[in-house]
Amino acid sequence: ASDVWIYALTTLSTPSADCTNCGWTATLLFDTTWQAFQNLSCLNDTAFAFQKALAQTFNQMDPSQIQYDIWGVPDLVMATPFCFYTCVGDGAASSVWNASGPPAATSAAASNSSGTNSSRTNSTNTSSTASTNGNSTLGGTKTATTTDVWSWTGPRTFSFKLRLSVGNVAQLFQAVRNMSTGIKTVGDPPLSGLNLTRVTVQDNDDLLLSECARLHSTLNDFIGACVPIREPRVDMSSLDPSLDCDSNCVRSYCQFRNLSRYDDFPDFIPCNQPGSCSTDGVCGSPGSRTGHATSTFTFKGLTYMLIFGGEFSYTNAAGQSALNLSNIVYAGTFQDSSLYFFQLHALDTTSSPAPEPRRDAAVEVIDQRSGMGKLLVFGGLGGNAGLSSYGERF
Repeated sequence: ASDVWIYALTTLSTPSADCTNCGWTATLLFDTTWQAFQNLSCLNDTAFAFQKALAQTFNQMDPSQIQYDIWGVPDLVMATPFCFYTCVGDGAASSVWNASGPPAATSAAASNSSGTNSSRTNSTNTSSTASTNGNSTLGGTKTATTTDVWSWTGPRTFSFKLRLSVGNVAQLFQAVRNMSTGIKTVGDPPLSGLNLTRVTVQDNDDLLLSECARLHSTLNDFIGACVPIREPRVDMSSLDPSLDCDSNCVRSYCQFRNLSRYDDFPDFIPCNQPGSCSTDGVCGSPGSRTGHATSTFTFKGLTYMLIFGGEFSYTNAAGQSALNLSNIVYAGTFQDSSLYFFQLHALDTTSSPAPEPRRDAAVEVIDQRSGMGKLLVFGGLGGNAGLSSYGERF
């Protein structure tokens, strides 16, 4: 990825009674069908719908302020692989894994509602063409298969807990004061089958949050007695990488080794992808990459993020997407509200040694006396044979 996010650490609050950027927590208990839990765990669209449903239930105007952790899931369920993935793309950096639930259960499995076992069989692809179907355990790795025959004979319903965190405690107070103690269906398909049964004070499963709100009828009393566990939060925002961005941008420009070339252009030439630009120039943007290493360096009062090497995707002479390794060092620093990236050019590219292109190296800046410093590079995964015409290197 090449997106840049800012975590505003100055907004981090101490989770005291009056903190304004806190998450206010409670414990939720759910009954669920197997299919509803699959949808919630495996499908992003369902997770977003669930987040919106929780926001409506607890009077939170902004669903993005809803955060939650699922726990207390039965061991049998956690031990069962039930998220299936399909790779979309050609294996390059732009490829993504699309998630889905497993194929429909066999009729025998569907009719069994009281068993405790699960089973699955895979028909592995043995042809020369790589398979694009896969399966994954929760938090596990994806394994390519062509056919998945799924048979689930475990419990058709079960319970789990959820640690809820909301951003607006006043609206939470109003919501739980008016909340009934009965079972609440969370939403329409694909959330049908997911029922909220209890809302309790965090770390006190015996005290309903609604009852606590009635016993402590003012907001301040509710905060002190009913939401004793809070989490600090920070503001997050992303920078705009588009070339026509005006503020809060990620900016890069064409760079030339021959300084006289800058005289040919009245203005800097913006760019946002690594590679050549203006015939004999290179773009100062690191673009999308993975396996790179970073460190920081302070020079003349400015702090720079240094990025070394990594694996990146490029388009070769045949117009195909390919992967390559880099030994380039990029630097990024803030000016006003925008982040500026540029390449660090070696003084001598003909006789000076340079590290081989690599990923996953260890780097560190040392000896910054009087604004000077050294960037140490150690190890990493190299061995990139047959570098193309656009193999990034000094």
